[in-house]
Amino acid sequence: MLTYGLLIEATNRYGTTYVEARVVCRENSDDFPRGCSSNPWGEDYDAPKNFHGLYLDGLTMRGFHSDLNRVFIGYEPKYCDMHSVNANKANRMAKTLKRIDAAIAKAEAHSPEDVFLALAKALKLSFVVEKNPNKPSFGSSYSDNQWYWMSVASGRNRYRRLIEETRPEQKTA
Repeated sequence: MLTYGLLIEATNRYGTTYVEARVVCRENSDDFPRGCSSNPWGEDYDAPKNFHGLYLDGLTMRGFHSDLNRVFIGYEPKYCDMHSVNANKANRMAKTLKRIDAAIAKAEAHSPEDVFLALAKALKLSFVVEKNPNKPSFGSSYSDNQWYWMSVASGRNRYRRLIEETRPEQKTA
């Protein structure tokens, strides 16, 4: 049985540090997360029924600190790094985003960590995972790394700390 959650990490893209939370899955008791590629017809292999008809692959919160005012921006749920989209996939993506947007509105979520929690609740996600910084990386695939697993509530707090840890230093004149 597949379970779904969020993988969180700070990553450098084009000279800017982004904090990302992307939907991943875990099969049975694997020690590593997996991507969420899904069946194009809407009935995902071994996925819980609440995910049928949704599209999760590429669903990400990717925010960064603005150079202008040091505010963390761009963290709204969106699809990133999509290489092709057909009408069926686009409809499923829209359905997924509508469900998430309704949960965000219902929770009156405005801060990044509250949006993170609303996203997790909307999709009934069960875990958060982060690459274990205390363990060596043996390669670039998920299975080549050590992972730290946590509850959604603990993951929300870790996400908040990642945002704070990546805040640029205040420049003095």
